[in-house]
Amino acid sequence: MIQASTHDVCSPLIAEVYALLFAAKISCRLQLQQGSFLTNNLSLAKMASSRDINNTNISWRCRQPISELFQISHSLNVVYHISRNTNGIAHNCAHQVLNSRVEPVFSCSRSSHGNVPFPFLQSLLNFQVQGYVIHAVHCL
Repeated sequence: MIQASTHDVCSPLIAEVYALLFAAKISCRLQLQQGSFLTNNLSLAKMASSRDINNTNISWRCRQPISELFQISHSLNVVYHISRNTNGIAHNCAHQVLNSRVEPVFSCSRSSHGNVPFPFLQSLLNFQVQGYVIHAVHCL
């Protein structure tokens, strides 16, 4: 689980778009070959699933990040809509970020990893994306 934030978010839809884009960037950084993304925003799920930047249902504010998402996530193209009630963990994480420290926290609670850091730690330690701040990475 990764907690991060970005600036210039003017609506819940824009926040979800940038969260999805950041998840795609992390997936690329970790060289994942396939993946699925979950969002509780039905409009975003439909926009992302359409894979058509000219779709008239895509808000003008979302076009740039959605276009970037399409460019980098060709193999990670599954976006599922989930209910808000099901998305409670993400909601709670978002509120925790508001009170987080400046330095990111990396932790692993998987007993299977033993004393070895979780596999993606090294890839994420120095990972920086303009406009985003990583607050925490938890291996669950």
